[in-house]
Amino acid sequence: MQKVKRTKQNVFEYLYEAEKILFEEMPLFPIHFYNQVNLQNPDVSGIVRHPVGYLELKWADKK
Repeated sequence: MQKVKRTKQNVFEYLYEAEKILFEEMPLFPIHFYNQVNLQNPDVSGIVRHPVGYLELKWADKK
């Protein structure tokens, strides 16, 4: 195996080749995510929304 000088262009070419192999070998792969829609009264403050989806009401307050 020969050493190749690493350049930004080389890296993108290798990533492109890797992506091409991935799509040929595994054309379908699961992409799934949940959405949660909330309405909030402007008089309510202090609700903490965590990235994993749950609400923390410990510091919630109504004006």
